[in-house]
Amino acid sequence: MELWPGDSTTEMVVMVTHGIDEAILLSDKIVVMSNPPGPSIVDIIDVEIPRLRDRVSLADSPEYKAVQARLMVLLQRDEIRDSAAA
Repeated sequence: MELWPGDSTTEMVVMVTHGIDEAILLSDKIVVMSNPPGPSIVDIIDVEIPRLRDRVSLADSPEYKAVQARLMVLLQRDEIRDSAAA
């Protein structure tokens, strides 16, 4: 959060994580990638939760739960697709 407070002249910070909660906490936009081989963009999700965010207040936030549910569906679909190809 200190790298990009949101009011600086920095236009973009790219972070990579496998953690759903971390992605929602730190991101304004989440780019969901498919599994290799040939990873591609599955979806781009705008996180419209006001900054500054903290884990405690996010836990009960309807916006947080909506983004979390959407991510879970996308990741489960990719996991199922990956298992079927094996």
